[in-house]
Amino acid sequence: MLTIAIVEPHTLYRLGLARLLADTLPSAKLLGMDYTSLEIQAERQRCDLLLLSVPSVKASYTLLSTAERRF
Repeated sequence: MLTIAIVEPHTLYRLGLARLLADTLPSAKLLGMDYTSLEIQAERQRCDLLLLSVPSVKASYTLLSTAERRF
């Protein structure tokens, strides 16, 4: 089973992406979260594809290292 994680701070964007992916890949497991949830959830999960919204170059380093620890 394909697992796709969507990390997007805007709820409507995240839900829209999840809906498009669910319609296109109905057998995929979708994980949606914002930046806070990414940092809080310490449980490591397997992820085949990560869609990470990056607000700036400076923030990208922190987000990428956090996502790497999470997935």
